[in-house]
Amino acid sequence: MGSGDQRLNVQLKPDRDRRELLLLLTLEKPLFDLEIMIDEFGREFQLTPREAEVLFCLAMGKTNPEIATITDSAVRTVEAHLRQVYPKIEVENRQAAAVFVPDHFRSKKRDLHESGTG
Repeated sequence: MGSGDQRLNVQLKPDRDRRELLLLLTLEKPLFDLEIMIDEFGREFQLTPREAEVLFCLAMGKTNPEIATITDSAVRTVEAHLRQVYPKIEVENRQAAAVFVPDHFRSKKRDLHESGTG
């Protein structure tokens, strides 16, 4: 996922008062991407590029076997990377790590907005 990627979200919503079906289209820009993760998490948390990639995949909801396929590595290697990542980002488990990533970027975005530079 590159930094210019966007996602089209399509929803159908019933409008019961008018007895119509509404089509809602929204263009969403991702909160973070792999290049940003590698750069920022390398600087802030001393993650290696591979650790950042594994964490990115985890944050995108991938399982360890899926991450192993994506990164062309063994499941045990993915597990080893995650064991290294958790203490670096100060979380205890997979679920906390998955929540940490978007929370980190939301917090940064909010801080930039509040400071008037974003």
